[in-house]
Amino acid sequence: MKKLAIGCIMAAAFATAAHAATTMPAAPADSSTIANYYKQNVYDPKESKIGTIDDVLVDKSGKVTGLVVGVGGFLGAGEKDVIVPFTAVKSQKKDSRSTRPRTA
Repeated sequence: MKKLAIGCIMAAAFATAAHAATTMPAAPADSSTIANYYKQNVYDPKESKIGTIDDVLVDKSGKVTGLVVGVGGFLGAGEKDVIVPFTAVKSQKKDSRSTRPRTA
């Protein structure tokens, strides 16, 4: 019983230390959330809707490399996924509260 209690105390101490080491006090200034892109509509330079971002591709280092855009189809039927390089998509303010992804 004594070994179990010591084991639990040590596990709690390690968990607390690990948790404290991986948290940040605030988000970095140049970061944005995935919600700025995920499930957002994508428009071409002429403001025609191309599709919707269905997924975000991330490499092993955590860098966003591309976006999976669902194009074509009607109400989800016949839709095709296209991978667009992340550098080809720019965000544009739609209104004061949200951004609108656009291809270059």
